Amino acid sequence: MRNKTILIKAGPDGPVYSATAVDGTALARDLPSERFKLLHPELHGLVHNLIADTRETRLGPPVSAPPRIRKEMEREFDRELEHRRNLSD
Repeated sequence: MRNKTILIKAGPDGPVYSATAVDGTALARDLPSERFKLLHPELHGLVHNLIADTRETRLGPPVSAPPRIRKEMEREFDRELEHRRNLSD
């Protein structure tokens, strides 16, 4: 599954899942766990038992991520920040 990026974030009612293909195509965006599982069972199966690393407290992709992945994650973080700013205005 090295051809997809999965991002799990805290949502208002629990985790939400986003998935992106290598070419940048969005496969899922901010789906609750059950919906993500229904639409992408193979991806959900890979990540549903993972534990978040609480040491990663800064906003941004992990330093260990490959450059291409870091860039996509940075764009996702930027979109999320912009979205949150718009909600608070």
